[in-house]
Amino acid sequence: MTAPLVKICGIREVRHARAAAEAGADMVGFVFAESRRCVTPEQAHEIATAPYARRPRFVGVFVNEDPAEVARLAAEVRLDLVQLSGNESPAYCAELRLPYLKVLHVRDEMPAREIAQAAALYPGAAAIVLDTAGAAGANRWGGTGMAIDAALAAEAVRLIDRPVMLAGGLRPETVAQAICAVRPWAVDVSSGVEVDGVKDEARIAAFVSAAKYSAAGEPAGKEER
Repeated sequence: MTAPLVKICGIREVRHARAAAEAGADMVGFVFAESRRCVTPEQAHEIATAPYARRPRFVGVFVNEDPAEVARLAAEVRLDLVQLSGNESPAYCAELRLPYLKVLHVRDEMPAREIAQAAALYPGAAAIVLDTAGAAGANRWGGTGMAIDAALAAEAVRLIDRPVMLAGGLRPETVAQAICAVRPWAVDVSSGVEVDGVKDEARIAAFVSAAKYSAAGEPAGKEER
């Protein structure tokens, strides 16, 4: 079985990026949208250009940002991927001409086929990210700490014709169970590896270990295109 990839998001310090890389995380995410985890381009550049024994891929998270600004920051920071977490249109994504992950914000009442149809609108996406839309109809762009219904996510993964990253409410204590139930290509975490709003190196290591090794014997999902 191929273990799912792991993304540790909302990184703001070199030491936390190194902890993620040393634990075996495949991706490190920088939030450029409005958030308490937002980084400056200078902070992100320092982290992305620091020396690593094993360099992860660096992902910039954007919400409805001007495409020219996304491209500028991707070059300046040396991002490997951009994650589009707003309501960016297929035309926007085509204009961007950068490797990208497209986030779909899922509510429990959404049919899996509707989620798959939304994913099909973004044929250029390297992967689709399933995240929660927030409580009580709130228009949130991620970081809610809420988990997607596992059965719904699993059915969506089966219907979507490309790699799927699972996000939303994952923690070291729950990620292995989520992987076994949903079988995603990758998992994404931010608040689940924090203590009092700050990334915790022990929780980062525990999350990566649980994701990579505790689901042994279960399929990990579709391969990346």
